[in-house]
Amino acid sequence: MRTIFLLYTILCSFLTFAQNGAPKKPNILVILTDDMGYSDIGCYGSEINTPNIDKLAANGIRFTHFYTTPRCSPTRASLLTGLYSHQAGMGHLSTENFTQAGYVDGLSKNAVTMAEVFQQAGYATYMTGKWHIAKNTKKEGDRSNWPLQRGFQRFFGTLNGSGSYYDPGTLMSNNTFIPPAKNFYYTNAISDTAVKFIQEHPSDKPFFFYVAFTGAHWPLHAPEEAIKKYNGVYEKGWDEIRKQRFNKLKQLGIIDNRAVLTERSVTIPAWENEPLQNWQVRRMQVYAAM
Repeated sequence: MRTIFLLYTILCSFLTFAQNGAPKKPNILVILTDDMGYSDIGCYGSEINTPNIDKLAANGIRFTHFYTTPRCSPTRASLLTGLYSHQAGMGHLSTENFTQAGYVDGLSKNAVTMAEVFQQAGYATYMTGKWHIAKNTKKEGDRSNWPLQRGFQRFFGTLNGSGSYYDPGTLMSNNTFIPPAKNFYYTNAISDTAVKFIQEHPSDKPFFFYVAFTGAHWPLHAPEEAIKKYNGVYEKGWDEIRKQRFNKLKQLGIIDNRAVLTERSVTIPAWENEPLQNWQVRRMQVYAAM
């Protein structure tokens, strides 16, 4: 969570500076990926091909010490508000019912989202992707915690937490539920719509854009042509891949050279003892493709 607080403090300080007559305000893009491991992208030691993310990292900062809220809704609530998830009313998942403070069924109305702050600072505010911080995900009922009601002026994505990448539930355009287009794949649709919103954005106004991917959240769905790129990569098994990533993290300076690789989890067998190797290889390929 430390990373989120740092990011939010920088953004709020910038907005204060911008409102006091500073030069032209820059456009700001926040990209979120879902259920990704620490070393799952190239610039953090992965064998997965992520060239565009790696370029961003090469010209920016790679954080190496931070806290996380390891569930979908708490993480998104914290990122959008700069608060601990319980302070934002999202201590668990938005689909759960609890009565304790900090575990209510939607994003707290006492929490202000980045979109609401940026809109007050004269920004256009856009979002594509997964929301997952509203209790109600149906046409009927309370819409007060949907994206357009929490500071975003344009929205394309889903309200719920997971589902098919080819026919996702709760797919929306602004406040209207829509069916997926022909040859739909959700990750591509999130990116393509983000590009569309930017192309249609008026040049005389800055924008804040929140691109919240569902990938690589379960279920594992990816186009076959993307999966084939990883033929022959994972047959060596997870033990060898784990060692390779660990060594690469050291080479990149992300972890200390004195670090020692921990023992494998007792719930995961040694690769040579895994009875379903072909199935596991396929799973790793699809995840990498996502």
